[in-house]
Amino acid sequence: MSIDPTTVRVSDTLLLSDLVGCDSVYRHGYANPVNWNRKSQYFKEATKLGKLYDRLHDEYGPYSISYGYISPQLSKLIVKYQNPDMASYHRWDNGAAADSCFHRYVFRAEVAPIKLAHEIDEYYQYSRMITYSESPWICIATRYCEGIPSRKAFYENRYMGEKKPKHVRYSDNKAKRLVMKTEHTLEHDWEGNGHPTYHGGGREQYQHIRLGYNVMLTDLLYKAKYVHRGIKNKPPLDAAAFLEKAQRVAAIIDMVVHNTGARVSVVRAYDSRKCWTEHKTPIEIVPHWADAQEVADIICGNAIQAEIRETSGGIERVRFYV
Repeated sequence: MSIDPTTVRVSDTLLLSDLVGCDSVYRHGYANPVNWNRKSQYFKEATKLGKLYDRLHDEYGPYSISYGYISPQLSKLIVKYQNPDMASYHRWDNGAAADSCFHRYVFRAEVAPIKLAHEIDEYYQYSRMITYSESPWICIATRYCEGIPSRKAFYENRYMGEKKPKHVRYSDNKAKRLVMKTEHTLEHDWEGNGHPTYHGGGREQYQHIRLGYNVMLTDLLYKAKYVHRGIKNKPPLDAAAFLEKAQRVAAIIDMVVHNTGARVSVVRAYDSRKCWTEHKTPIEIVPHWADAQEVADIICGNAIQAEIRETSGGIERVRFYV
């Protein structure tokens, strides 16, 4: 492994590990190795994307990430919508992209993701943005080489009451785009049938399963060795004991987020090769924009053991047990 993604910050609110896991990696055991370093163009693309997410966090609050970087070999396995050998935003060799869910906006406030996308389009610089039918996730991309104004290509897949969504490409003309957004109406509840029929191959994927106010299932599944080598980390969703523990972990993370306003990266949680439902399970998190000792005190204040650990890169982690 060239670098350990759990010890590399790409921005103030993102670790590289947040950006390299996805449903296909965890469910099928597809490898997604990071065979490059901080001096590469890949890392430059990641840091530009990370800076945008920092600004979005400041405005819209904590978010989850899924389906960010995919290696060329993973692209060959999962990309069906275009030539998998082409340079692309998700391969990070033509910009960088990641799917994101801003919890406060689309869950707590119960606002359609397209409304958030409209605001991002108005106030922030990006290269491409896509919303998906029935999904709270938005794909946002940047390009390191783009200045101001950026490309700002904007696409929507709108739920129309049936499986096939309506594909909308917003005009590149500012005046026409404004009219399109002004005239936008949601004739159908954006959540539709309750699970995405378009995002993620038409089935409910791990990133669509919510465990808490600020936690999706994919937030708990990253394990560096498994992702790099291609080892499944598939959770037993039909097991009550697993779901109970996962929701307890999510509740603790929610407590940290609520009390500090920080975004949390989970660098150690579920492990399919160990008994995750035994009495004491170690969880490690990296709180961004929050003091690690403050986070540990919050957790310990609720009768859960917590300790601070520091990586070789100087990143402080908080380990707690459930």
